[in-house]
Amino acid sequence: RHGELPLGHGERRLVAALAAQAALALENSLLLANLRRQVEEHRLLEDYLERGFQSSAAALLICDATGRVLRANARATTLLQRPAAELVGTPLCELVELRPEWHSFLPPDLAGLQVRLLVDERERSGLLSTSVLEVAPGRFDGRVVALDDISDQLALEQRLANQERLASL
Repeated sequence: RHGELPLGHGERRLVAALAAQAALALENSLLLANLRRQVEEHRLLEDYLERGFQSSAAALLICDATGRVLRANARATTLLQRPAAELVGTPLCELVELRPEWHSFLPPDLAGLQVRLLVDERERSGLLSTSVLEVAPGRFDGRVVALDDISDQLALEQRLANQERLASL
């Protein structure tokens, strides 16, 4: 103020402390806004990944290393003729005929393995592929399992082979 004595030492310390508190409050406000933005981006990314997982044309299962189903997409529920809630917790060896040594540890690198699907009384064949999945930072003990029903394709190939055999007679 005009004509008054300058601030004393104690008053300057008080003003400095108030300014520091205001600066800290402003910094915290900016950090909180940034955190909220990151949380929203993370939520949008999770939604995007979930939509991609559910709308995949492939039948996808997320399993642990032992082959126990943790998640299933819509195509998997159709192919395996079970609701997702029923698939969760089911060992993969109850859905697909696997080698006995794979009942306790599912290899992470199978590609296009022909398997028998254990779905209904009709013999159904499929292709199974697996890849490793990091379920937590540094823990690569999950599996993405892709299944495809090739029963119709095999039946067509068999009919074509029979027709070719008959034509050659």
